[in-house]
Parts: sequence; C-alpha cells; structure tokens
Amino acid sequence: MYPNIIFFLIDGLRADQFYGNNRTCKTPNIDSLIQKGMYFEQAVASADGTAISLNTIFTANFQVGNSA
Repeated sequence: MYPNIIFFLIDGLRADQFYGNNRTCKTPNIDSLIQKGMYFEQAVASADGTAISLNTIFTANFQVGNSA
C-alpha cells in the first residue's frame, strides 16, 4: 500500500509568517497537519523562478537543459 502524500507548494509565502513563534495568523488545520505529518524547517529552491522550480520539483530534472 502506498503512503498518502499531500504536497503543499505555495509561491511567495514566508514560513515564519504562518507557522512558528512569530506567526501573524492562526492556522489550526495546518498546525494539525504539521503535528501529524512532516514539516521541513529549511528548504532551498532549485531556481530563482517559479516555473523553473516547479519543473524541477515535478520532473526531478534540474534547470540545465529544461525550458520553462
């Protein structure tokens, strides 16, 4: 049986604004997902543009040779 995976990809959102000690809004449902699942405190983009980054995420090929 395969695991259930929910992949949230939000462009232009700083994680410290919606989760953590300095957050500016309440997100009980996201908090619940984080408590029961996985949460990565650090992430690195594969490129500086959204389209190229999405291409890399969903194909596992880096931007060299890919056109967005």
